[in-house]
Amino acid sequence: MSRAEIQFIIEQCRAARDSGASVDEIREGMLREAIESALRRMNAREFLDWIKDDCEFGYFYYDVQQSGVCAKPQEAAALILEHIALDAME
Repeated sequence: MSRAEIQFIIEQCRAARDSGASVDEIREGMLREAIESALRRMNAREFLDWIKDDCEFGYFYYDVQQSGVCAKPQEAAALILEHIALDAME
Protein backbone atom coordinates (compact mmCIF):
# COMPACT_ATOMS: atom_id res chain seq x y z
CA MET A 1 0.00 0.00 0.00
CA SER A 2 1.28 3.42 -0.84
CA ARG A 3 0.85 6.80 0.73
CA ALA A 4 -1.28 7.74 -2.31
CA GLU A 5 -3.68 4.87 -1.59
CA ILE A 6 -4.05 5.98 2.02
CA GLN A 7 -4.65 9.54 0.84
CA PHE A 8 -7.30 8.29 -1.60
CA ILE A 9 -9.17 6.56 1.25
CA ILE A 10 -8.96 9.74 3.33
CA GLU A 11 -10.29 11.83 0.44
CA GLN A 12 -13.20 9.40 -0.06
CA CYS A 13 -14.09 9.72 3.64
CA ARG A 14 -13.93 13.51 3.55
CA ALA A 15 -16.10 13.62 0.44
CA ALA A 16 -18.68 11.38 2.11
CA ARG A 17 -18.64 13.60 5.20
CA ASP A 18 -19.01 16.72 3.06
CA SER A 19 -22.00 15.06 1.39
CA GLY A 20 -23.68 14.75 4.77
CA ALA A 21 -22.77 11.22 5.88
CA SER A 22 -22.16 10.72 9.58
CA VAL A 23 -18.91 9.26 10.88
CA ASP A 24 -20.74 6.03 11.77
CA GLU A 25 -22.23 5.80 8.27
CA ILE A 26 -18.80 6.33 6.76
CA ARG A 27 -17.16 3.78 9.08
CA GLU A 28 -19.77 1.09 8.44
CA GLY A 29 -20.14 1.72 4.71
CA MET A 30 -17.61 3.31 2.43
CA LEU A 31 -14.61 3.09 4.76
CA ARG A 32 -15.13 -0.59 5.51
CA GLU A 33 -15.38 -1.35 1.79
CA ALA A 34 -12.28 0.72 0.97
CA ILE A 35 -10.25 -1.01 3.68
CA GLU A 36 -11.39 -4.49 2.64
CA SER A 37 -10.46 -3.70 -0.95
CA ALA A 38 -7.03 -2.40 0.08
CA LEU A 39 -6.38 -5.46 2.24
CA ARG A 40 -7.12 -7.79 -0.66
CA ARG A 41 -4.43 -6.04 -2.72
CA MET A 42 -1.67 -5.85 -0.13
CA ASN A 43 0.44 -8.00 2.14
CA ALA A 44 -0.60 -7.02 5.67
CA ARG A 45 2.78 -7.89 7.23
CA GLU A 46 4.64 -5.73 4.70
CA PHE A 47 2.20 -2.90 5.34
CA LEU A 48 2.78 -3.16 9.10
CA ASP A 49 6.56 -3.16 8.59
CA TRP A 50 6.28 -0.03 6.44
CA ILE A 51 3.79 1.87 8.60
CA LYS A 52 5.61 1.35 11.91
CA ASP A 53 8.63 3.30 10.61
CA ASP A 54 6.64 5.98 8.80
CA CYS A 55 7.11 9.43 10.33
CA GLU A 56 3.51 10.48 9.59
CA PHE A 57 1.56 7.29 10.31
CA GLY A 58 3.84 5.34 12.68
CA TYR A 59 1.91 6.59 15.71
CA PHE A 60 -1.17 4.65 14.57
CA TYR A 61 0.83 1.42 14.38
CA TYR A 62 2.06 1.73 17.96
CA ASP A 63 -1.35 2.84 19.22
CA VAL A 64 -3.02 -0.25 17.75
CA GLN A 65 -0.23 -2.58 18.91
CA GLN A 66 -0.47 -1.26 22.48
CA SER A 67 -4.24 -1.70 22.53
CA GLY A 68 -3.78 -5.48 22.31
CA VAL A 69 -6.98 -5.72 20.27
CA CYS A 70 -5.54 -7.30 17.14
CA ALA A 71 -3.67 -10.58 17.02
CA LYS A 72 -3.58 -11.03 13.23
CA PRO A 73 -1.74 -8.75 10.77
CA GLN A 74 -4.91 -8.30 8.66
CA GLU A 75 -6.87 -7.11 11.70
CA ALA A 76 -4.11 -4.74 12.78
CA ALA A 77 -3.74 -3.31 9.28
CA ALA A 78 -7.50 -2.76 8.99
CA LEU A 79 -7.68 -1.01 12.34
CA ILE A 80 -4.68 1.19 11.54
CA LEU A 81 -6.23 2.25 8.23
CA GLU A 82 -9.53 3.00 9.98
CA HIS A 83 -7.79 5.10 12.62
CA ILE A 84 -5.81 7.03 10.00
CA ALA A 85 -8.95 7.82 7.96
CA LEU A 86 -11.10 8.79 10.94
CA ASP A 87 -8.34 10.94 12.42
CA ALA A 88 -7.95 12.79 9.11
CA MET A 89 -11.67 13.62 9.11
CA GLU A 90 -11.49 15.37 12.49
